Amino acid sequence: SGGYEIDNSLRFDNGATEKLTFTPGSAGNVKLQTVSVWVKRGNLGSTQGIISAGGRFDTAITFGSDDKIQVFTNYAENYRGIQTSAVFRDTSAWYHIVATWDTNNATSTDRHICWVNGVRQAVGSEVTIPQNVDTKLFSATEHTIGTGGRYQYNTRFDGLMAEMHAIDGQVLTPTSFGEYGDYGEWKPIDCKDDLTYGTNGFYLDFKSSGVGTASSSKVGADRSGNDNPYTSSNLAATDQMVD
Repeated sequence: SGGYEIDNSLRFDNGATEKLTFTPGSAGNVKLQTVSVWVKRGNLGSTQGIISAGGRFDTAITFGSDDKIQVFTNYAENYRGIQTSAVFRDTSAWYHIVATWDTNNATSTDRHICWVNGVRQAVGSEVTIPQNVDTKLFSATEHTIGTGGRYQYNTRFDGLMAEMHAIDGQVLTPTSFGEYGDYGEWKPIDCKDDLTYGTNGFYLDFKSSGVGTASSSKVGADRSGNDNPYTSSNLAATDQMVD
């Protein structure tokens, strides 16, 4: 009671071709990145892209067909990253996912990290990426929310997304976006004014219901102050939800 409340989410149907897209005009920091997003799943058991950069799932957060979370980067035609040990199959729950990329890190197992509801996830499988590799996130290439990118037609997300923060140039922890409540529950905090988003970072709160070409009055409006809005495709005003 009296805590921060998220007003809106955006609904994606993996039976449709719904997505949000944005292409930066120039590259930001391609070695240090953080993405925070709340998701509530719909259909299970298929590969589903949450956010990706590059045309072939080059850098992405996904649910695998086994319902585990994957955070990875495509390097030298091979996917390098992590897959959680845990599976995420509760379609009644909101999951807060924080993923980081830090290719500068001297510790190879810290170059990709995933937290869920404030807890760093144990890794079921990992292929480490070489140090100082450039990722595609925040580069001058297409960024896609809700699918695996232009060439991944069967990797559409199904469910709801809310409160997506993307931080260009910093590796943050979940406490930048959430906190534990009185009963041990993980919950969001009002963090927008405390974050520095960097050149190509953004904050999508889905408080506008307009669809189509990117603008400050559409569902893909960027509230970070950077003016990096996303264009929506095949989404309707009715896909803006109050859940």
